[in-house]
Amino acid sequence: MTKDKAEEISQELIKRGELAKDEKSDFITKLMHEMDKQRADMKGRFKEEFNSMVKETDLITRDEYDELLVKLDELGVKISDLENKLNKD
Repeated sequence: MTKDKAEEISQELIKRGELAKDEKSDFITKLMHEMDKQRADMKGRFKEEFNSMVKETDLITRDEYDELLVKLDELGVKISDLENKLNKD
């Protein structure tokens, strides 16, 4: 929801006598805050559900992929060290 839409809703409520004019600003602030909270909740639930589906399908997550890249880099360093050690002998 945009602030313009909240403004529109508040105007409609004022016309119907369900909201006083001096409460308009507070109403819009509370409405926008609630919408932000609901958006964050939905995003969190979506992320949880998505991660659950990824695990069920045996796909790797971004974190797991990043861990693999780090381990690969570490192995590359160890191999280079061993090759250098062998070349010195």
